[in-house]
Amino acid sequence: MTLGGTRYLSCGVQMTPQDKTAQVVRKVKGILPIHHTDLTSLRNDAEYQTVEGVSKGQDVYVGLSRDPWEWSDQTESSLRFWRPTQTINTAYAEKCVALLSGESGHWRDMDCTVERPFLCSYSEYR
Repeated sequence: MTLGGTRYLSCGVQMTPQDKTAQVVRKVKGILPIHHTDLTSLRNDAEYQTVEGVSKGQDVYVGLSRDPWEWSDQTESSLRFWRPTQTINTAYAEKCVALLSGESGHWRDMDCTVERPFLCSYSEYR
């Protein structure tokens, strides 16, 4: 799907239980620059709605991770769509963020070892 010159797609990359957060992000980001693609950042409702359509009913990771919370492309965004039951995880064990298909696309922090596909985006003008 495309929005404002940016194309959104499922990367088809699965994380394995052996991967750690930083290793996963480096692994995925190492693949993505070849295709001029990055993990999806969500800056507004239009981007969120587009990404929700791309996820096709799957729980999927986006480019937000903790330590501190930041988007993989370093952009700023005040958009937050945490699920109503989201609790603060003081142990910081859950460092990745997923859109949850069964919870109307709300976000949840998750342990990065849980296998899920990533959502990615790239500019059509590159």
